[in-house]
Amino acid sequence: MAIGQATFSSATPDLPDIPMNCLSPPTQPPAPPAAASTTRSGRQIIKPRRFQDQMPEPAPKVIAKTPHRPEPTIQRVTLFLRDRLTTSTNRFGLWQSYLYRPSYDPDTLLSFEELSNRFPVPEISTSQEPNDDSTPSEPSLYSSFSSTLLMDWLNNGITSKSGSEIDKLVSEVLLHTDFNVEELQGFKVAKEERFAEVQKTQNTDSSSSEFLRDFQEASIMIEVPTGTPSTSPQTFVVPGLFYRSIINTIQIAFRSPLADHFHYAPFTLNHQAEPNHTNFHRVYSEVYNSDVFIKEHDDLQRHGEEPEDAPDEERGLEKVPLALMVWSDATLLANFGSAKLWPIYLAFGNLSKYFRCRPNSGAFHHLAYIPSLPDSFNSFMATHHAKWSTQSKSILTHCRRDLFHAVWKFLLNDEFVKAHRYGIVIHCSDGQLQRFYPCLFTYSADYPEKVLLATIHDQGTCLCPRCMIQTVKVELMGQLRDLRARLQSTRNYLAWQVNRAREWIYREGLGIKAASVEGLLKDSSSVPTVNAFVDCLGEDYPLHRMLVVDFMHEFELGVWKAVFTHLIHILYAQPNGELLIAELDRRFRAIPRFGKDTIRRFLSNTSEMKNMAAHDFEDILQCSIPVFEGLLQYEHDNRILKLLFRLAEWHTFAKMHLHTEATLAHLETLTTELGRSMQEFRDTTCSAFETFETPREVSKKYRQKANQAKKGGLAAPTPLERKQVTLNLSTYKWHSLGDYVTTIRLFGPTDGYSTQPGKSEHRLVKRLYGVTNKQRATKQIAHKLVCVEAARQKALCKAKARSTSSRHPHQVGSDIHDSLENESISEHYNISKSKRFHFDLSTFQQITHQGDPAVKDFNRKLSVHLLGHLTQRDFDADMHDDFLHEDLASLRIRNDKIFFSKHLRVNYTTYDIQRTSDTINPCTQPFVMVYAPDSQKHPYWHAQVLGIFRAQVFRSCKDPSQDVPIRWMDFLWVRWLSDEPEYQFGFRRAKLPKIGFVPESDPDALGFLDPSLVIRGAHLLPCFISGRTNDLLSTTEPTAARSPGETNDWTNYYVNIFADRDMVMHHFSGGVGHTLRVVGIEGEDIPEGERQFEGEDVNEEDYHFPIGSQIESIDQVPNMNEDSEEDSEDGSNIGSDSEEDEEIYSGSERDCEDVDEAEEEDEDNGYAEL
Repeated sequence: MAIGQATFSSATPDLPDIPMNCLSPPTQPPAPPAAASTTRSGRQIIKPRRFQDQMPEPAPKVIAKTPHRPEPTIQRVTLFLRDRLTTSTNRFGLWQSYLYRPSYDPDTLLSFEELSNRFPVPEISTSQEPNDDSTPSEPSLYSSFSSTLLMDWLNNGITSKSGSEIDKLVSEVLLHTDFNVEELQGFKVAKEERFAEVQKTQNTDSSSSEFLRDFQEASIMIEVPTGTPSTSPQTFVVPGLFYRSIINTIQIAFRSPLADHFHYAPFTLNHQAEPNHTNFHRVYSEVYNSDVFIKEHDDLQRHGEEPEDAPDEERGLEKVPLALMVWSDATLLANFGSAKLWPIYLAFGNLSKYFRCRPNSGAFHHLAYIPSLPDSFNSFMATHHAKWSTQSKSILTHCRRDLFHAVWKFLLNDEFVKAHRYGIVIHCSDGQLQRFYPCLFTYSADYPEKVLLATIHDQGTCLCPRCMIQTVKVELMGQLRDLRARLQSTRNYLAWQVNRAREWIYREGLGIKAASVEGLLKDSSSVPTVNAFVDCLGEDYPLHRMLVVDFMHEFELGVWKAVFTHLIHILYAQPNGELLIAELDRRFRAIPRFGKDTIRRFLSNTSEMKNMAAHDFEDILQCSIPVFEGLLQYEHDNRILKLLFRLAEWHTFAKMHLHTEATLAHLETLTTELGRSMQEFRDTTCSAFETFETPREVSKKYRQKANQAKKGGLAAPTPLERKQVTLNLSTYKWHSLGDYVTTIRLFGPTDGYSTQPGKSEHRLVKRLYGVTNKQRATKQIAHKLVCVEAARQKALCKAKARSTSSRHPHQVGSDIHDSLENESISEHYNISKSKRFHFDLSTFQQITHQGDPAVKDFNRKLSVHLLGHLTQRDFDADMHDDFLHEDLASLRIRNDKIFFSKHLRVNYTTYDIQRTSDTINPCTQPFVMVYAPDSQKHPYWHAQVLGIFRAQVFRSCKDPSQDVPIRWMDFLWVRWLSDEPEYQFGFRRAKLPKIGFVPESDPDALGFLDPSLVIRGAHLLPCFISGRTNDLLSTTEPTAARSPGETNDWTNYYVNIFADRDMVMHHFSGGVGHTLRVVGIEGEDIPEGERQFEGEDVNEEDYHFPIGSQIESIDQVPNMNEDSEEDSEDGSNIGSDSEEDEEIYSGSERDCEDVDEAEEEDEDNGYAEL
């Protein structure tokens, strides 16, 4: 997918050279400066920049041309030629550089919808449609067509049969034209499943049965020591491994519709920021554009082998690396009980992460379910090991490690090793034969599993699976000596030491933890287990490079959780600790949510951290700065706020979906700064307080000990004392932060190999476990998974067939149900065109709250805004002072009627060139951001949307040439916000921007805004330390400028630039998808390459916003539609979630040619004058 691709880094050794020339688009002349004027109040008014929204597009197409091949000038010298190719530059300034000309470009198949996060996953349907010539018929698994319909509905992956599932049963099964109830005579589910098993066996060799192949079951044999030199090692058989062959899984994947999007030839992606500049920089995004992939591809072209017995048609084929990406993690299958499963998932780095990581996309393949040591193992070892009673714990740990690697040695069989060396020939979706060389690129796992994979001790002398830095030095993360040590002490598998230790254990009867064994392996933290990956793939296999970083466990559930927990300990250590904790929880509850699930509502007691997942800790970090502000003394408060800013900043940049050289350089600098800030926090603030466990932590430990005592028949334990706790930086999770920049340069951004997609895949096996009988559940899960995968692949194939079918552009597909979700996102915004809710403009001020200052001059301001728009004037805060009374009188609104809507959906292109949207709701998510003028110091203005309006407007003048025909116009009623004077902010100062409502004394504190100027929604955090005030809006009565029930305003807000990564890139500048770029001010003593927001080192008394303040919602405006008597009397349904009456249209205005006259027949047919 042509969005942020990873490319070569000049700092990475032994990588092929990449051509750096590109075709630059023609330069554009600079735009003239915005005109400035002065209002009556003396404030400078400058026209803001109009938002230029660009649609996402694939990477530049590969243009085929005859390559220039130089003639060799020296005889008897073999030249290895690279057929280089450089593409042109697209609208975002992106261009690709290939070492080898590609034979297939999957990005040409991308649709606009597939570049959007609203691209739906095809729904699994049980309906059987007739096959055409392009769709091969599939073998029937069941005894009859009616049985097939019923069993497909049963095995569609949805285990909770809700009302919608019953509707599917009726519409797609019982009412199917070919459904025959007589075929169900004697129907039994178990009978049909046995019938399906027979069909699978008979269709194993059929080319059309790739999705019918079930898991195979096998037993794994491991050698166990006996503890005596006179007794040979014993063999123990572990049953219950359910697996699929890796090669068969690869072949199945290439028959999936997703195979059309596989990349065969890697390329570097480069970005040219400005059309008239010759400078460009590298862009990192995907695995198939990473340094490792490019080097692997180049090595294959140079040294890739073919089998000697290959037929002629399979010789000379294109050699393609197949990047295998593996996830594994043990998981509990139910909330109660001990049932667990240890799945291994397989995906392909040749497929874009935007497909691969999409839930239910079918890109993840279940490779195997690792068995556990059975209960009989203890009895077996008690019989065969002489020292079992004293060494049982170490023997169990050792045998579990051996079992894990025995499973992988079974999977990496001779068939895979041969394919790894000689490749396998696959008939691709483009109709061509290609030779693919499968190679394990990444293995995503948490730290306990990384320890198993690297065959090292958990928390040993050298605890890192990638380097040999000692545990006592890992706290130095970020320092220069730490960075040097990582480069000089990379970890290698010590095969001879492991083999020697195993001889002592298995042949000479030594214990697993014998002094001689420990002395041999302790310095490297190795364990006496043969590593399956090195054993099968060769000693030169880069095992430890494969173990990529794990952002979710290492930072969100690791470093940040530890810091947040210790901050809670510090608050409890204060004399008024209970009150501070209560205040912290109150502040978190006051944080508004943002987006659909970007930032969620916080729990009632955030400090207790009950049942929190990684996304909960992410939300806490993004909103923590104003929450902790002012809770401690000034010295410690400033240090904590700076640390929280650096943590949120590092979190955002490490989790970027698309990196450039600028963002990677910033992350590298930031890692050093974070290390310094964290060590300063530990040595000063943490050491200033005696911190102990919280009461909840103590009670939790007591309950655990009480339960253990109860199970053992012992007396209840005595009450526990609170133990002293400290902030520990000598952990692997803290140490791993120093590897992120290197890993991103090698494999692309972290979201491509995060453990989060693997965790999401656990949901499917947990759902399938719920429909088993809990007896040999693993086998039943494997069987049901095959049925779900078959149904999923059928749905993908049908969706692909529908996408290529013909339909008129104005027609909506029959499978579309929700008009809001399926409205075009190519338009910059969408507003409902429902006419259900409206009010009469002439009586608006009478029906609102009496004396409400928010509606002062409402009609005049609206007239100026609409007339300025009709006369095609640029928006300048609606300060068109040259409009005369006659001009305003010429503006007409049909029937004096203003329609208002519940939602405004703003669509925009993100920094990583994906299309997404924010939904603005005046009641719940009212804040928006617009571009400030070029001369302003801060790049953005903010406003609170009070109402989302539309009306039918036209202009009737004495001079007919100035008339404007009737048209729909959309406009927002807003309350502006402006910067806080004398406040300095920025990345260098580690401070968020601070803004506040414009006082009502400013005549332009409230106004109107064209929705096309809105960039996206904004997340504002209350500045709790500043409190609330009535000085900005003096009334304490209900007002349309505030939410219902509020009598005052927050004095200030912080702009949450860490709400999501796109928001950060708006303030950091340099987002590839942000065509209108904002460049920060360069202050003094700023290191080269470090960015700031605009507003740093600026005296805010030197400038003013033309308009500025904040706003709230319009839900206090009653429903004025007298014809809709079913609406609630208090108008509460205005903010309800019901959308069945709304239709959405896009654009800012359009001619009113489709006005429905019939619905106006009982209304005044005249036109009201403003």
